[in-house]
Amino acid sequence: MKKRILVPYCIISSIVICIAVLVGITEEKEMEADSFAESELTFAFNLNGYRRGDKLIAGYNYMLLNEFSKSLNSSSTIMNAFEGENYIDSLKKGCVDLVVLPYNDTLQLDSVSFSIPIDSLTMWAVRSSDTGSLAEVNQWLSEYEQMEDKPINKNQFMRRFSPHRAAKAGRTLSQLSPYDDLIKEYAAQLGWDWRMLAAVIFQESRFHIEASSPRGARGLMQTMPSTARRYEVSDLFNPEQSIKAGVSLLSQLQKIFQDHAANKDELLKFTLAAYNAGAGRIRDCINYASHKGSDADTWDEIEAIIPEMRDENNIQIDTIKHGVFLGHETIAYIDRVLSIYSSFCAICNN
Repeated sequence: MKKRILVPYCIISSIVICIAVLVGITEEKEMEADSFAESELTFAFNLNGYRRGDKLIAGYNYMLLNEFSKSLNSSSTIMNAFEGENYIDSLKKGCVDLVVLPYNDTLQLDSVSFSIPIDSLTMWAVRSSDTGSLAEVNQWLSEYEQMEDKPINKNQFMRRFSPHRAAKAGRTLSQLSPYDDLIKEYAAQLGWDWRMLAAVIFQESRFHIEASSPRGARGLMQTMPSTARRYEVSDLFNPEQSIKAGVSLLSQLQKIFQDHAANKDELLKFTLAAYNAGAGRIRDCINYASHKGSDADTWDEIEAIIPEMRDENNIQIDTIKHGVFLGHETIAYIDRVLSIYSSFCAICNN
């Protein structure tokens, strides 16, 4: 008859504890694998024209995501879904780590979990399987909201204003946009008053980084991607990259017309006209005016001959290379930019 081996209770308890510890370690490692920490992150925006008044919702979330990424010591790529694009499927497949969505988007999405709301405007979505990532996002957002000295001034993004109404009301502001420091830096490269560059950006996008046009122009300065690539810029959703591309183009246009314009003020107008219509169109106007016997070194002289540029009979003249030019939009564009600049000068003196 075999003897029964009795295992002391204390040994059984120790084995149970060891198993529990091992399971806990395994779960902790799985949680770490699900977290964002110390990885290459990819964030995407699915806002697609979502607006609440003139609040800079995309810009605010962009800056928040940069701060979130920095807190994790991680690098990140941030993309924007333009019309017809959607990054939810990319999120589910693991190609994207986080997607920014409108807060009022009540669509139930399988395999997707949402963060706590961000100012009742947006939410961040992650894969439901990434429980560690969701906990990390919510913890960071909660802690960020409680910070006394936040690195991002939310009011710059949420409390927007009309330049003309503000100037008429006699308001004064210390800042025009969340991007003033960048605008000042790049305006210096042009030799411009920074408020003039701010006026161009306001006219182009109202400071919305997600702005896009039917023609395909994108970003703060509404630059065409093909133009941006000439200046080694590939990310027009990035505020600095967008300003860099726009200023690079403005700088090139200034050089083209600097020997023709009567003075600095006229050079500014020629540059703005070319930024809107293209350098070729403005060269056509100058050449046609010269053909008519005008010096054409002021914008007023150019504006005076634009009605003739609308006549199809005149496009046979050798000086006109780009066909009929209506010019209504370009004339209005210069007037609007100069008007915004005047209002910016009235409300911001620094």
